[in-house]
Amino acid sequence: NARDINHGKNQDLTSLGIKAIDNLTLVIETEHPAPYLPHVVSFGDAFPVPKWAVEKHGRKWTDGGNIVTNSGFKIKEWVRGSHMTFVPDPNYNGPNQPYLEQVIHPFRDQAAANILPYETNEVDIENVDLSEVDRIRNDPVLSKELVQMSNPATWYLFFRTQAPPFNDIRVREALSRSINREAIVQAVLRGVATPAYSMLPPGFEDYDGPAYKPIQQFNPKRAAQLMAEAGYPRGRGFPKQELWLRAPDPTTRRVAVAIQSMVKETLGVDLELRSSDDTAYMNALFGWQMNIGFINFGADYLDPRNMLDMTWRSQPKGAGRQDWVNGTFDNLLQQAIQITDAARRTQLYKQAERTLVSDYAAAFVYHPQGLQLRKPWVKGYKKHPDGNVGRHFDYTKIYIAK
Repeated sequence: NARDINHGKNQDLTSLGIKAIDNLTLVIETEHPAPYLPHVVSFGDAFPVPKWAVEKHGRKWTDGGNIVTNSGFKIKEWVRGSHMTFVPDPNYNGPNQPYLEQVIHPFRDQAAANILPYETNEVDIENVDLSEVDRIRNDPVLSKELVQMSNPATWYLFFRTQAPPFNDIRVREALSRSINREAIVQAVLRGVATPAYSMLPPGFEDYDGPAYKPIQQFNPKRAAQLMAEAGYPRGRGFPKQELWLRAPDPTTRRVAVAIQSMVKETLGVDLELRSSDDTAYMNALFGWQMNIGFINFGADYLDPRNMLDMTWRSQPKGAGRQDWVNGTFDNLLQQAIQITDAARRTQLYKQAERTLVSDYAAAFVYHPQGLQLRKPWVKGYKKHPDGNVGRHFDYTKIYIAK
């Protein structure tokens, strides 16, 4: 009954199918088998919050002295715009008692971020901007302290597929094949990304991007041919388009400029970059007001439902990100969310994603990665088999080696 309750069709909250049968047990009754449920309840939005704390403090329940968390740390100090300080919570009685006596998290404006505090040992961990990458890689000390972080996300171009000119699949394919993803990753992103040919990024068990590469890869000759077949040889007669960008940082803007240049060179099509703040962008996105936009989606959890179903399943204006509709895709997703057989479920999701890629609902561009500098004495985080480390790690397991 969750959908009806969320949409106001059912006011009886007792029919929701969620019950706390004791202080440590939550029972969730679903309308159908839901193999993705463990991922959902482990996501941050599902962390338990004590009702009494919210009722007592109202809108200030998240303030440092009020918030009650689930971890072994508590907030000692929160100086807005400056830093947060965490210390072990003496009331915590769960597993993984913290090793660290204190964690200080400074806040810095991204535009002003640099690695000087790291080099002077003011901080032990520092995020790295792409502008610093070459210098770090050429430094004999810093290069050894640089770690690459996995980041299950995808940047892509989406189209308004129910209105000209992008209701023509030839135009959508032409745009996709005019983009040299490898060049963008190497020249613009300094190799700190993976070329994208699918919605699901590396890190997902069902990631199959290389299999879809022949469908969307850079092919300027075919791109120009398709555009001519669609009635726009060398871009003649093609309406000028705005490429919407969501509050772009310098890296996003550089990628957009590269796409703009590639599309112009290959197709003769002009894309005017239009930057918009978050609110205006999201209103236009869900209102289907953009012909073409550039956006990313980061996985909330590593189940295909999150990035395929929640993002691309057909929904009405105001509820769905894109106006793309494909009955085959929707049917495959509907089957997949109810199946507990892992192999069959994977097969259905791969069929669905191939449908998405082949219909050019989007031109997938890159899967981002992250870089951090970490002092050699910071221990307790693990490397994945691919050499990457987690973007977020559990501070209760981190310790300082002597």
